[in-house]
Amino acid sequence: MLDLAFGLTEITDISGFQIKEHALLFQLIHAFHHQHILRALELRLVLQMEHCFA
Repeated sequence: MLDLAFGLTEITDISGFQIKEHALLFQLIHAFHHQHILRALELRLVLQMEHCFA
């Protein structure tokens, strides 16, 4: 559900980057669940930037 809402990609392998992405995604879900919308948007931006430089 969140992957569709936030345009995130699936985790396909286990690497340092993927583990970091997984941790950020967990934080994003937590923030979204607790309606910390600004924090969720900030984490979404960080994830998008990580994808740009991957």
